[in-house]
Parts: sequence; C-alpha cells; structure tokens
Amino acid sequence: MSRMSRATERVSRRYKDVPVVLDGALVVQHDELLRAVLQAGMKTGRLAAPNRASAQKALDEWVEAHREDALTVRVYACLGLQEWKLIRLKNPLPKDAAKQDPGAARYGFDITGAAVDALEKYGRVLDGEEEEQPGQDEWAEFFRSVGNADMTALVNAVIEVNGSTTEQSFGSLLKA
Repeated sequence: MSRMSRATERVSRRYKDVPVVLDGALVVQHDELLRAVLQAGMKTGRLAAPNRASAQKALDEWVEAHREDALTVRVYACLGLQEWKLIRLKNPLPKDAAKQDPGAARYGFDITGAAVDALEKYGRVLDGEEEEQPGQDEWAEFFRSVGNADMTALVNAVIEVNGSTTEQSFGSLLKA
C-alpha cells in the first residue's frame, strides 16, 4: 500500500470549536468582570497586585460557574474541492456595490451566507463529548438569536477551516 493510500484512508474534517453565549445578561456580567480585571491591571502602587489578583479570581470563578451556559458550536471544514466551491457559488456578492459587505467583497462571495450554509450542513453542537446535529428550524432560531460578535467568530471559523492550507496550519512541521 502506498503512502498516499494510507493517508487518504485516515481522511477526516478539520474543525474549530466556537463558544457562543446567547444570554445577553451573562455577556454583560462577563464584560463587567473582564473590564474590572483590565482596569485593575492599569493601576500602579502597592495595592495594584492584590486588586488584579482579586479581580482575576472573581472572573475565573464566574467563568467556571457559567461554563454550562456556553453553547459550543463545532465548525467543520468541507472536504474536497467541490463542497466549499458549491457553497461559495450559492452565495454570490450582491450586484449592487453599495449593498456589498467590504469583508465579503475581499473574498468575492457572501461570507456570512456561505458560513450559514456550511454550518447548517456540517456544524454540530457539543454536549460534553457528544456531537448533536441541529435541525433546520433549530439553526434558524440560533441565527436569529446569535449576536454580531459571535456570528463574526463563527464566520471567521468557517473561513479559517476552509481557507487555510496545511502549510499554514502546521508550518515548520512540514519542513524537512
């Protein structure tokens, strides 16, 4: 058996896990605690270190207490040339330049639409170690509820797993 045959037998999709919190009140609480850590880090003097440590401890405790409130979306890459190409072709840029998103124009297709299509087809939600495949209605409700920043993180994850080469991902591991 050739080396290529052995390698293609082990083909699997790349993925990236993206945490998403849909409860706006929790996001506000987290942001306040994070802001307190950053502000404590800017202070100087003999009380600065204990204030930083106290603020960081409060943030760490909050994160641990709310770990179950985050929804982890596993963003899988498309396999082969055709899957990702078909998704991109299904999501062209609007013909009117005024309606084009500058980020999408850079890629040459509607990146948000492509990300939604890729997530609906290949995305999974993690429940511990188990993966769940949400239905069409569940994805639709999710996309109505997710905030802009989290949607941007999901779009970036889809672009990253589908657009980075192995050389970019592994770098010096491939150089002999």
